[in-house]
Amino acid sequence: MCLRFKLSGLVCLFFTQVVFANWFSQQTPFTKAHERILQGNMLLFWQSMHDIWNDKTVKAYTNWFDLLPVMYQQQCGRDLPPKLPTWLESLDIRVIQRDEPLRRYYRWEIEGYTKQYIQQIEIKGTGIDLKLINQVTQQKRSFYGESEEQVKSIIGGVYQITVITAQKQWKGTILLAPLHNIQWIAWRGNDWRMVEGGGTKALSVCPQQEIKAMVMKPTSYELVWHHRAKVQENYSLPNLQSGPYWYSVSLINHRFQGDIHLEFQHRILKRLK
Repeated sequence: MCLRFKLSGLVCLFFTQVVFANWFSQQTPFTKAHERILQGNMLLFWQSMHDIWNDKTVKAYTNWFDLLPVMYQQQCGRDLPPKLPTWLESLDIRVIQRDEPLRRYYRWEIEGYTKQYIQQIEIKGTGIDLKLINQVTQQKRSFYGESEEQVKSIIGGVYQITVITAQKQWKGTILLAPLHNIQWIAWRGNDWRMVEGGGTKALSVCPQQEIKAMVMKPTSYELVWHHRAKVQENYSLPNLQSGPYWYSVSLINHRFQGDIHLEFQHRILKRLK
């Protein structure tokens, strides 16, 4: 079902019939969230969704995940919490599913710029309690941290991000959809293709989808070649010496929650001979 509301322009919002049936027939924990949508107030909608997740009377979260993409419809999430402190200049969070032959892994990556030395980064939420200490590297103002790869998918829900320095600490909350067995892209020979009906969707208010391609050495994973471009742009692999090599392609969807830039990635990996 597609409803059109005149908010600050024409916004088309998509919901399942179950979501609206529950809302119109009775008062539910989701009623306030729907009211915020009709008001066009994404900030209060985000807060309502946060409160619903912590509402112990809610037994199933299918409707929560159905509604979650609405928060990106107006400004791609830039109008939402959280806001970064002045000493934390930028924060990028990547949520990645990596597929290689007969294996599938998930991981988090965090990077940004800061005027402080980062001691620790924490991610807490549904099914996860990560503490990145030795996994965080920093060069001058730039820092980067990554989790270990895991076979357990990223469940989705409310996550708290904590960045800790010797003198300061910042905490922020983000709301995430699950990253579980996604099929955005697939191999066709040595080329990749978009999977029809794979669930990935471009939004005009968000940065364009991107493709990141890499060729790496087979044992050390040393980078041999890389290319990053908009998804509709063509590219060709370079002339390589005799292999084998790993060839990696990632489809990247960009979103924001406040000052945090989010990347949702489906990465596929195969051997080039």
